[in-house]
Amino acid sequence: MHNYSIAFQSTKPFVDWSQNVKMDVENILVTGASRGLGLELALELSRCGVRTYAILRSANCKGYGILLSEGVEVVIADLSDRKALNGAIESILEKEKTLDAVISNGAIIDSAEIENLSEDEILNIISVNFI
Repeated sequence: MHNYSIAFQSTKPFVDWSQNVKMDVENILVTGASRGLGLELALELSRCGVRTYAILRSANCKGYGILLSEGVEVVIADLSDRKALNGAIESILEKEKTLDAVISNGAIIDSAEIENLSEDEILNIISVNFI
């Protein structure tokens, strides 16, 4: 078995946002936007003029202030709490009537081996990761 390592480095962004990228959506919801890819997606979509909503588990995260400062509408809800999630979506739909798109980026992982997880832990991981 071979162990290959591929290094990727780019000096250019994948998309040149300065070239008037046309978005066919007026509004969008991004889950898992507290950091990483979800945070960057929410920021870029907002910068492109898309009304962007971001669901965060807590206001105590890296992305909260950044998102607010960039005009992203932040909604606090834990994706593993269906009641809170439904309330968050309802609050967005009161403003928008419909959502044009959803980026389901929120996920949880557990570093334990699957055979050491309880059934409830496994169901919670599946529930959050496959909304």
